[in-house]
Amino acid sequence: MPGNGPGRSRNAGFVLMVVLAPLFLPAPPVWAFSDNTMFLGRAVKPAPDGARFEGGVRFEIAPVYAASREIINRYREEHPEIEPVFDYVRSVDATKLASASADEIMRKFLEIPWLKERDREIIRNTFDEQRGDPAVVSRSVSAVNQLAPLLADREDAISFSLAPYAVINLEAVQFALEVPLAGFTFSGDTSFTLGNINLDARFGHVWGERFPLALSYGLALYLPTAGARANSLGLQSVFGAPRFMHEYFAMAPYLAAGVDLRFFKLQGYLEFLDLIAARGAPRHSVGVALRYGAAAIFDLFSVFALNLELHGAHPLKHAGMFKALSLFGGFRVNLFGARLGVGVEYPIIHPEPLGLADYAGIDFGSPARVNVVVNLAYGF
Repeated sequence: MPGNGPGRSRNAGFVLMVVLAPLFLPAPPVWAFSDNTMFLGRAVKPAPDGARFEGGVRFEIAPVYAASREIINRYREEHPEIEPVFDYVRSVDATKLASASADEIMRKFLEIPWLKERDREIIRNTFDEQRGDPAVVSRSVSAVNQLAPLLADREDAISFSLAPYAVINLEAVQFALEVPLAGFTFSGDTSFTLGNINLDARFGHVWGERFPLALSYGLALYLPTAGARANSLGLQSVFGAPRFMHEYFAMAPYLAAGVDLRFFKLQGYLEFLDLIAARGAPRHSVGVALRYGAAAIFDLFSVFALNLELHGAHPLKHAGMFKALSLFGGFRVNLFGARLGVGVEYPIIHPEPLGLADYAGIDFGSPARVNVVVNLAYGF
């Protein structure tokens, strides 16, 4: 019969050889991937010869610019006529609406890329002087003119997160649990709220003696436990946003690979982030983004390490805020099981304002220009 000749047998033998080859490679040395932490991305699973258990806390702090939520909410209560068009006001450059006419407002709103036909009808019925009620048009234009300066008048604010975590590292799999807390300081007022509790299961394999290679794969889950205020932390760093988006349950399958050259490690990862609306009334019920990154780690006997990392994100479906690129630099110290890591994230490409407006709670601010990360832990 066709397809049963020697060629097919050779192909089957080649596939079998590729699958079984790792089983016959030399065992990795004990130092291979013993300390390969990344600050922002998905590192390969560390070797079980290191710490089997680690507990710690991750702290992040970033200056952001935010408009006063209290002032804007009060304005919405006092001007109910703004409610039908509020989403459109926050999705355009507010500085150009303060003195705009009905026709100018309508034209800017109709340029918003995420509009559906129902949105276009609302905009035309509200601002088209030929088809709308003149009194409604006049009140709506006045409301937009007054709201625009409030959205544009942003003040310095501080966003920060405090995230206790625990990690168990077994022979074949590593489990991690994190309970993030979100904090926000604005106009002298500081508030806290719970973030999205997240779980991570990571499997890993290491092969080779001279230049050990590692392959890891896993799945992270973000449970929708956050309070509404936690969304403000989405301004702090795109790469931590799923920990604070309170409307969404998120899944993130990922793949990571690396090579360990004893004092120098190279790693890279690829992750698909799936956002599924679980509560509230978010604009999109589903969002999908691709996240990726690489790290060069200079490691001195697992005592001192220097990390240089590059992380990127690209929206695939209804995830405009995940269009970003960041450079990260930091150092880590490990003495007698006590671990300290300090680093700084510097965004190169910022999320687009329209992308940020897709998610309630972070539409009144601008992304942070720098994000500081501090990690304290103890492992044994």
